[in-house]
Amino acid sequence: FGTATDVHDLKQTQEALRQSRELLHAITDAAPDPIFAKDRSGTMLMANRATLWAIGHPAEDVLGKSDAEWLHDQPERAEAIIANDQRII
Repeated sequence: FGTATDVHDLKQTQEALRQSRELLHAITDAAPDPIFAKDRSGTMLMANRATLWAIGHPAEDVLGKSDAEWLHDQPERAEAIIANDQRII
């Protein structure tokens, strides 16, 4: 006995999502200004090249981490950024 599942629509949707992400990254990385996104808890979700250059850290140091985590050696700076983010939110 066996089963068959049509995954054609799922594969198309996944490919469209992949292409959209690639386009978003190409556009944001080409921008001369910092562009980044954080979730409500302050975790860095995405950062373009200009952002990474401005903060002086590579993507692997900041993506998926909060300001307190990637600025663990600069707690005053992290606190200021967190306070500003909270004010903006």
